[in-house]
This record gives sequence, structure tokens and C-alpha cells, in this order.
Amino acid sequence: MKNILRERIDEALITLKEDKFLPQAVSANYQIDIPKSIAHGDYSSNVALLLAKPCSKSPRVIAETMRDILLKYETFEEVVVAGPGFLNFKISDRSLFTIIGEILELKNDFGCSTIGASKKVQIEFVSANPTGPLHVGHGRGAALGSALSSIYTACGFEVVKEYYVNDAGRQMDILAASVYLRMKEETGRESTYPSLCYQGDYVRRLAVDYLKSSTLNIRMEEFAFDEVELKGETDSDLDNLIGEIKAVLGLENFAQLKAYAASVITGSIREDLENFRVDFEEWYSEQKMHDFGLIDSVLSSLETKGHTYSRDKATWFRSAALGDEKDRVLIRENGAKTYFAADVAYHFEKFNKGFARLVNIWGADHHGYVARVRAALTALGCSEKRLEIILVQFASLIKNKEPVAMSTRSGEFVTLRELVEEVGVDAARFFYLMRRSDQHLEFDLDLAVSRSNENPVYYVQYAHARICSILESSEEYDPTVWQLEFGDVLSETSERKIAVLLARYPEVVISAMKTNEPHQITQYLREVAQEFHSYYNAHKILAEDTRLRNARLSLIYCIRQVLVNGLQLLDISAPRSM
Repeated sequence: MKNILRERIDEALITLKEDKFLPQAVSANYQIDIPKSIAHGDYSSNVALLLAKPCSKSPRVIAETMRDILLKYETFEEVVVAGPGFLNFKISDRSLFTIIGEILELKNDFGCSTIGASKKVQIEFVSANPTGPLHVGHGRGAALGSALSSIYTACGFEVVKEYYVNDAGRQMDILAASVYLRMKEETGRESTYPSLCYQGDYVRRLAVDYLKSSTLNIRMEEFAFDEVELKGETDSDLDNLIGEIKAVLGLENFAQLKAYAASVITGSIREDLENFRVDFEEWYSEQKMHDFGLIDSVLSSLETKGHTYSRDKATWFRSAALGDEKDRVLIRENGAKTYFAADVAYHFEKFNKGFARLVNIWGADHHGYVARVRAALTALGCSEKRLEIILVQFASLIKNKEPVAMSTRSGEFVTLRELVEEVGVDAARFFYLMRRSDQHLEFDLDLAVSRSNENPVYYVQYAHARICSILESSEEYDPTVWQLEFGDVLSETSERKIAVLLARYPEVVISAMKTNEPHQITQYLREVAQEFHSYYNAHKILAEDTRLRNARLSLIYCIRQVLVNGLQLLDISAPRSM
């Protein structure tokens, strides 16, 4: 409907220019909004206010002149000039309720568009290190990336979802060392387990399973458990310990142990994500970039372009000259490449794959990485404007009105799997997507499992189930017999409000895509559910008059369809009964 309104307003402006009332060159980036009160009409525009200054005319005079032209269209029942020069529109019944016929015809495709023109978009999300299970913080990024992928697809983009597996570097060495030390304990030897190692029970399970593995290429005597001993509790001591373990095992055996641990944890992550209705087209391995020399190649390119220098036996990137707060280390003094070096190579690879848009979803604790990655892309000649980075704030859990303690350092954290087991996938996804990603989220576990109107996902799903019940009890109703004239009997204020609300859905989807904000969908669905419940409580859907009954059934059928379409974008079920 907004598109039709814009066409009518633009046509009126052309007429005013032809009549010499407005200058030919004048234009205005006007808005069409929905008034807070339906008493002010179905829609409102500020076009006359924006034209007043460049045309040297009173905004009310412009608005009144436009009103006289607009009233010639059957689209409008009423056009009112309000305040300093706003145009308020009341749409004619026949025009307003054409949305019912449109939804009945398009069904699941209502809300889809071709705005993306089949351009390729990569959305990279979760990308948690395979050093432990996914926790509730990862779940928020997973829900966000998954929903955005569906929204981009609905807008006509070709989407590739990617998980960047950080299966190389120091953290993976720490994981392998952690498993090694737990294996030492399991063989009955005394061991001091460092607090800087991974603490979760999953590490011990990895150790036990590895010891039982029939595919071990390492003989037990090669582990040389008694030769390795922790000297202290600092990062330097831990690095020395890792060096000792590598020495007694040999680099090949250490790599095998590390690969085993990474493989098991990555498999567990895949399983948790699949259960959370999240899948990926690509799982991109950091280790393969090392193996294939991709990182060396990109670092060489930076050096050739003059963007690196040596200091204190380390290799530095001149990122401060390209917008970062300071220069960054690419290769440490011991010859080890930093995570940043791998990130540079990874993003350079992304840009060479022909994506029109690249979307990265990172935890808020990675905010310091944004400037340095953009600086590196600029140095490599990439248009960093193609890269969009979304930072996701942490999600905290509330139970019995008290915060749930979580600490990844101690290994005592709530996993995504545990959350899903407690509240279900639907509630978890909906709650994660209720707020902007850059806002802190308090996840109320008690509310998420309650069967009450205060539970937002229950409230929306119940609206759908209630409509299904009504339609199933009306076996004689056939949505395919909808006629435009039926709209004439939908005269209630609430019915007009619902029609305007349903017509907004395609705009909400496009807006959610443009701003990378799936919470716009959840907020919209809650608004639709609220309008339906209010309408149901105030009006008899199964009216005695056949035309009125069919019209109202068609209206709620369309509400149901929009609820289904919105929930599908979020990959949340729409149960027919509750």
C-alpha cells in the first residue's frame, strides 16, 4: 500500500509541476508513516513540509493543493491536511482490503521480494573456537545469523552461510595440552593441572575416549607422561609446558592429538547447531590456510606494498596509518603467526570469491578487531565497504529472578545444548531475537517455558493455533472464493488497523535486511498477535451473516499466513494446536 501511496503522491507532484505550481527541478525525500492513532488516518506523509522551503510556499497551501488532486483517486476515502502541513490519508475500503486478495494469492511468498537481484552474500557467524562446547552466548549469534540468512534469501539474495573454524594457533595447542594432562591423570600418574588450561569435564571425556581409541597411531610409551611437569601458573610457563609436550610426543603425534580433539569438538558443535536449526554451506578451516601457504602469500603481499616493518624481531602491520588506533603484530618474535595474520588472509580470501556483500557476526568482545581488519583490507586493495560487521552483546540468564552464574574460565558455563533442553528451540530462538544485537539481553528461563500471554513466543504461536482452530471448525469456508467486494463489509476500526498492519509485512522484511535487524520481525509478529487477540475478544468471527463471516475468516486466514511467514524466517515453528 505504501508503494501505491508513493505512486499517487508522485503523480500529484508531476501535475503540480506541469501546472507551474511547483518548480520542475524540486524534489523531496518524503516519508510515508502510519500514525500512532488511527483517528489521524491510515497513513501520513510529510511531503508538503519538505517542499515548503525550496518552493517558497506555505506547507499548508502545498498540502491543500495536493489534497484536491489526490481526492480524485479512488484509492482515498479521505485526505486531510493536519497541523503545519501533514497529509493524512484514509484509504477506501476497496483499496485497503486488496491486501487480503494479495496474501491469499501469494501465500508463503507474501513478503518475499527481488530487491537482492540474486546478488551473492556471505554471512559468517558463530565461528567459535573448537576448544569447547557452544555456550549460551554463542546461541545468540547463531540465531541472529540464521535468521538474517533467511531474511536475505527472502529479499532475493543468494546466501552462503559460513563457519570459520579456528582450528590452528595457541588456543588449539592449549586444548591439546589440556587433553594430554587429563590423559596423564587417567593413567594414574600424579599431575598438577594448570588453571590456564581448559577446565570443563569435556576435556576429561576427550582424554578417556582418546585412551580407549583403537585408531591411535601413538604407542602409550611415547606419551612420556612422567617427563612433563608444570613449572608455574603464567602464560609463559604454559607455553613452556606446551613446548615440552611437543618435544616428548613429537610434532606429528602432538598434531594428531590436537586434530583429534578439534574434530570431536567440531562434530559436537555441528550437532548442537543442527539441533538449533542452524546449518552452514561452508566450514572454512584456518589450519588449511596455514597448510596451503595462504597466510604467507597475503603477508608477502602486504610486505611488497610497504605495509609491514620489523621491530624487536617481530613483523608489524602499519594499521595505525589506515585508521586503527595502533600498529598490529603479524608474526611474533618466535616466528609464530598471530590470529590477526590469519584473519587478514581469511578476509582477503572472502573478497576474492565474488560476494557483493560480506556479513560478519562477532561477539562484542571483538570490537577492537573491526578497525584493524578494515585497515588490512584497505592495504590489500579491497573495498572494505562491502564488509558489514555486526557485534553481538552477551546474553545473561535469569532464573527465579536471579542471575545464573556463568564462567568460561572455570568451565562452569551453561551450554547451548542445556538451554535448548530446558526451554526448547522455538523459545530459545525467539528470545535471542527479541532485541537489537548490540543491546544486552537478559534471557528469563522461567518466562520462556511459561504458557502465558507474558511469554512472547507462546503469545505469537497461540495466535496462530487459535486461528487454525477457528478455520478448522469452518469447513465450509474456502479462501479461494475471496472477492474484492467482501472488503466492503469489513468496516470495523480494528479490521482496518489489521489490514494496514498486514500490508506492512513486506516492508518490515526489507527493513530487517537493510539494517541487519531480525528483531524487527519478532516485534512485528508480537504486534500482529496482539491485534488478532484483541480483535478475537471484541468481535464474533463466525458471524451469522454469510458475507461478513467469510470476510472475517479471510482476514484471520491472512493473519495466520503472515504469522507463518514471519516465524519461518526465524525458523520457529507455527503449531496448529497448543
